[in-house]
Amino acid sequence: MFERVYTDPSKKIRAFWTRAPSHGPLQSILDNALLPEWGNSATHTVRIEVPAGHTIFEGPSAPQHGKFGSLLGGGDQVVIQHVDPSWEIRP
Repeated sequence: MFERVYTDPSKKIRAFWTRAPSHGPLQSILDNALLPEWGNSATHTVRIEVPAGHTIFEGPSAPQHGKFGSLLGGGDQVVIQHVDPSWEIRP
């Protein structure tokens, strides 16, 4: 199972995910190095289950440098190309 934090519903299903459960918006922003100018306040969470056989790429979130400073990142990050919205796990 993978998890993604988002604010804008149009960006709910994208390529960047994590295996680590969210411990709130601030921690998600820090772990994932979500710069303020990207507009993601990490207010919502979505989970998916990726069917066997799909390629994923995993490693630490890279540091990001923006207009208002830098974030170190370092949290677990998974990149999944071509995420199918039907993979969403609904509560």
